[in-house]
Amino acid sequence: GAAPDAYSFLASHLAARGYVVAAIQHDLEGDEAPASSGDIATLRRPIWERGAANIAFVIEALRARRLASEERVLLVGHSQGGDISMLYAGTRPDALAAVFSLDNRRMRIPRSDAVPLCTIRSNDFPADPGVLPTEEEQARYRIAVFLSDIPHDAMTDEANEEQRAEMLEALEACLSSLTPSQ
Repeated sequence: GAAPDAYSFLASHLAARGYVVAAIQHDLEGDEAPASSGDIATLRRPIWERGAANIAFVIEALRARRLASEERVLLVGHSQGGDISMLYAGTRPDALAAVFSLDNRRMRIPRSDAVPLCTIRSNDFPADPGVLPTEEEQARYRIAVFLSDIPHDAMTDEANEEQRAEMLEALEACLSSLTPSQ
């Protein structure tokens, strides 16, 4: 996967909006490569659980230093990082303001309205069956699915200006769901 500093355009955008940004490196040198065949969701679950524990640790460390408040914690994750973020949202929605996924493909997006969940989808890698909510589920829960023409691997700083603008527009739409309507 991409390094956490491969998303500086998103981090800069969020920092400009007043968010404290922490980029978590879930995969360490020497870690076994994640499964790429078989029952991937089951085989990767321990990696996602470790990632969710990493998120919990970072959130608590930021809160202990008064750098993060209850209402300003937004998880953003790409691919496997998005899967980890969705797992965390399903188990700890009370700790979050929202989740924005860039093309998580394996972890089922929680069907819950406990926290706004948003995802922007790539044009080249479909999600596994059951990961994405149906249109009815999107309407019932606070889940927004944004379709894009962006390739999965370009959902990083490698994106061109048009692609970055599209991802930031989806992020802004997700963030607007946090503000009560006037």
